[in-house]
Amino acid sequence: MMVAIKSMGLTRGALRQDGMRMLAAFTATIGPIELHHCTIMQKPDGHLSVGTPFVKVARKNVYAIRVTDREIWDELVRVALAEYRKLVDAETDVPRVLCAGEMEVLERAGI
Repeated sequence: MMVAIKSMGLTRGALRQDGMRMLAAFTATIGPIELHHCTIMQKPDGHLSVGTPFVKVARKNVYAIRVTDREIWDELVRVALAEYRKLVDAETDVPRVLCAGEMEVLERAGI
């Protein structure tokens, strides 16, 4: 099944009580299905985590969509983190661009 990142924007979310911080939000496509509001989070240990959209249920965040096919999930994580790494300098964690495709748009505009 074809997995791709349609768009991704970097953010520097506030540090949550559980020590997690949102670094990016993105839209992914899995075959004919589009998933909006997926996230890349940084865990307290510094590792990155990919999450599908969630909703609040009884004041608790729960995933609205769960990818149960392991191959598809692994591919989603791989392509999401690869896209994130294209946007961010790995050593300094400083954004190279603000969103995917930004440099192409600026070049076309002559900026």
